[in-house]
Amino acid sequence: MKTILGDDMYIFTRLNKVYDAMPATVSHSNKLFPRPPSPFDGPAMASTAPAITPPHVLQQGMFATASYANLRMRKEIELAEIIYYTVPKIPKAYSREYINDRLKKIGGMTPFNLWLVKELEAFFSLINTVKSSLQSIKHAIDVNSLGDTLNSEQLSVADDLYYQRIPELWRRSSGTAAPPPLQSLTTFINDITARATHFERILVLGREKNPAYWLGCFTNPQGLLTLLKQEYIKHSIANDRSGNLENFVYQTEITNRDKDHLRDPPAEGMFVHGIYIWGASWEKTTGELIDAPPRHGCTALPVIHVTCWPLSEKPSMQDPVKVNETYQCPVFPSRLTAREPIFEIDLRHDSIPATRWALRGLSATVRPF
Repeated sequence: MKTILGDDMYIFTRLNKVYDAMPATVSHSNKLFPRPPSPFDGPAMASTAPAITPPHVLQQGMFATASYANLRMRKEIELAEIIYYTVPKIPKAYSREYINDRLKKIGGMTPFNLWLVKELEAFFSLINTVKSSLQSIKHAIDVNSLGDTLNSEQLSVADDLYYQRIPELWRRSSGTAAPPPLQSLTTFINDITARATHFERILVLGREKNPAYWLGCFTNPQGLLTLLKQEYIKHSIANDRSGNLENFVYQTEITNRDKDHLRDPPAEGMFVHGIYIWGASWEKTTGELIDAPPRHGCTALPVIHVTCWPLSEKPSMQDPVKVNETYQCPVFPSRLTAREPIFEIDLRHDSIPATRWALRGLSATVRPF
């Protein structure tokens, strides 16, 4: 074995570049040294060559160097493996007949079910986008034309998948639930699977029996809370014929319960979970806000009981001391989206004014980012 020197590498790579550009002919033949493993563009790669008779190179024409061909083959194999293990994890979209059948069993076309249908349409649109791009890339690999049959958007998806990134196309299709660019692909797929499981549970149990709702599962969680407020307003109008309709606000109570231990919905309002606070932490034993440790990220809150009250009758507003200690914490879809809060939750700590948490910039999201 002998090492190819830098000057020889420089000359060989340039000669190979010229030779690659020459058209293929039947009579075209040359004796060449073993081609150094250098790509089309960029600096040459150091390598070794055996001291043997150089092989004949016949009818090559426009071709890639050996290293480029090997690199492309390795990338295609790894990309095919990623797709092979990813496709089975993508949940199946429900048929229209199945959804209509389930809706009939849980009350028909009620306002809640109409909102649920829109959520399912948005979720299935994401699933179809993911599956379509994966199938297109898989087909291109199978016919050995990865760069010829795919458009620029699909090639971008393939490149992101190869480097275990979430494709930008998938992030755009996720709407307000779009994850950060550096989140792992595995986390994104697991999140889709968990959302599909939650939707399936709602379709089976319905509004009356579903114990709790994961706000991060929905593209429009504010719509769910608006339906809750409308139910209270409708009930108030039925009981009060005076016509003096007062503004209704949300009353939230942080429970000490875990979402996996819930079996039945509350008698009034609804249970929600999947809310994270930033800028402070939550003490589960005392059920109070505490200062966050240094370099601490978000803290997941336990299950929250949400009800609606007229502004003048809200329980937390009846005690002047609690009013000064209760911080109205805004809840956003995530820290990456537009700063439009979904709703506000009531957080407090005994003997600590609410202004303390406002100065710390305390906020909440329905996503851990």
